[in-house]
Amino acid sequence: MYLQKSEYDDIEEIANNLFEDLGISSFPVDCFEVANKLNIEVLKYSQISEEDSEFVISKYEDGYTVKVSDFQYRIYYNDEIKPSERIKFTIWYEIVHIQLGHFDYNSKTEEIMQHECNHFASYCLAPLTFVIKTNPISEQDLKTKFNLTKKCAFYVFNHYKNATRYNSVVKKIMNNQIAKILKFD
Repeated sequence: MYLQKSEYDDIEEIANNLFEDLGISSFPVDCFEVANKLNIEVLKYSQISEEDSEFVISKYEDGYTVKVSDFQYRIYYNDEIKPSERIKFTIWYEIVHIQLGHFDYNSKTEEIMQHECNHFASYCLAPLTFVIKTNPISEQDLKTKFNLTKKCAFYVFNHYKNATRYNSVVKKIMNNQIAKILKFD
């Protein structure tokens, strides 16, 4: 199951509004800076006890989020995962769980929440507006230009190929709000 086009647009608008609300104006956007501005504590697995770390890694290889109180969250991430680009993706993935209210009661399935998080994280790392400007020739090209994991580059490159088949879609993407918010060289 995938999301509807309007749901992808909604996720991108939430990301754009987040950048604008936090006063972020240049790309790439630092996930740690965003977490800090949102008052989300971010801790490495190596900062917790070895016993807790082993348990956590057995359940959550890359990272997870704990709701500490009604308005306070803590993200834990595996600081030993490879490649290191995956850490940024993981932090973005956890931030979107918080931003979309996945920790509050909602009727979304785990699969839908996963698609939302994957799209949000990918969008924060490589917005399609900026991808089109770089005119990538391959997934590897994208991986290098945007410092992405192989899996994320695959996702973004497929999205790019599908979007660029239609001039009207490209025009809409190039006028996306993110181009007005973030400076991209």
